Amino acid sequence: IVLSAFSAKMQHVDMADNKAYFNKAMESARKGGYQYLITPEIIHMENRNTAWSGRPAKASISIKIVDVKTGEVIDSVVIQSRTSMVRLTDPSPEESLPPPVQEYVDSIKFIS
Repeated sequence: IVLSAFSAKMQHVDMADNKAYFNKAMESARKGGYQYLITPEIIHMENRNTAWSGRPAKASISIKIVDVKTGEVIDSVVIQSRTSMVRLTDPSPEESLPPPVQEYVDSIKFIS
């Protein structure tokens, strides 16, 4: 979801090994000549049987943008979303994330 949102705004986006630790990812980004390292992290996922319980599924993710050259976090956000309660099917929590993630990425002025 995060890769897709940033790909629409940036010329070149790669995804690191999902098991890469921050230091390893920074080293790889520096070697690759990247300007930013974007680190999404799932904070909370609550998958619910919405159709049966009437309770929405929820998801929260953190996104940090790090300047590869300096190592400084230049932007950080926590995005929370929830599915609609009026559903006949059981949506997964991540289905509600694309709109708010895209809205956040679209709001970033320093990335082109």
